[in-house]
Amino acid sequence: MGSLIIAHLSDMHLSRFGERVTAGALWRGDLPRARLVSPVDWTDVEHLDGWRIQRWSGLPRSPEKGLGFRLIDPTGVRHDRYVTAPGRGHSQRVDEALRKMRSLVKVRSRASLQSLCAQHLPPEERAELLKLDRHNTNLRFLEAIDEVRAMDPEVVVITGDLTDDGYGYELVLCALKRYIKSGRFFAVAGNHDLSAVPPGTSHNMPLEDKASRWSAFRCAAGLGAEQSGSSSLEVDGVFFLGLNSSVKPSRVPWSGRGRVGKKQLAVAANLIGRAQDAKARICCLHHHVAHLRLGPISRADPGQFAMKLRDARDVVSLLGSNGFDAVLNGHRHHGYHVHEADLPHVVSSPSTTLGCRASGARYFWRIAVGDRGVRVDRHYIGQPKG
Repeated sequence: MGSLIIAHLSDMHLSRFGERVTAGALWRGDLPRARLVSPVDWTDVEHLDGWRIQRWSGLPRSPEKGLGFRLIDPTGVRHDRYVTAPGRGHSQRVDEALRKMRSLVKVRSRASLQSLCAQHLPPEERAELLKLDRHNTNLRFLEAIDEVRAMDPEVVVITGDLTDDGYGYELVLCALKRYIKSGRFFAVAGNHDLSAVPPGTSHNMPLEDKASRWSAFRCAAGLGAEQSGSSSLEVDGVFFLGLNSSVKPSRVPWSGRGRVGKKQLAVAANLIGRAQDAKARICCLHHHVAHLRLGPISRADPGQFAMKLRDARDVVSLLGSNGFDAVLNGHRHHGYHVHEADLPHVVSSPSTTLGCRASGARYFWRIAVGDRGVRVDRHYIGQPKG
């Protein structure tokens, strides 16, 4: 067979407006971490397209004491907050805080799921909006999809965390319609799609609702129902096996660990048995089967012990004994490619929207599967073409 070209994406963390809605966004600096003096006593000072800019009415209204402001979206979730420092130039700092919040409203109103699915966003306008909100995941996802279209792969694979907290599947359906309609799209769930996420600014959607939304997305994307978490697809002689490593979602908000489980592995073995004529085999799951403990990855991710795949050895054993060519994963936002003798290629995708934690680069993987084996290359996002 000729080479089948696969675009491997992961961890888009899409949301209602492209914002990171979990508490981790505060720790990483994706959202300003101002000093909140009280969760109550806020008064609306401006209304913009359903958004509200509020001032904390408990503070004295004098420049010597400063003023607190926050921005609330139409669903009631806070996006930004500022405490303007007292003293000389206070009025200018208030004006600057209000200007920043108005700019954020402009971006996130246009980057909402409803707006992006209803109206095409030209690349030039998207670039201007990203200057105002450079970490907006919805806009960065569309930026990556333009690169995918330019590369023109035969199959697009997403290895989990399509959403940040259960919202965003409609944007995937709109942006990848061509691949979905032709049966050349494959995806597995991540912990953010199905499990509890850290409390904080998040909606913390009930797990039952997350499971329902994931199932509805699979149906709309033509992926069908999972069998105990397992799924499969065959394209041009290449067999794709999907494993849901969040099939039993954690109810502990701070846990990112996953498990495939013996029942799912048994179903997976049955699916593999039906694909004996496949010329190549690719496994897709969210959690890592390889844990790299040295170098920049370990330094950039000291909490990796809390994000493991508990039964990684069982998964690798199943794949190795059945001649799999590659296993693709996401989860920790680290990109690497490892290949050891007699084992599948292990291809870990960084976050397509937020980049690689270790290197800071944004890219997705271009994987060519053919008679000469597997070739893996990075495809960088947003770099000028030479």
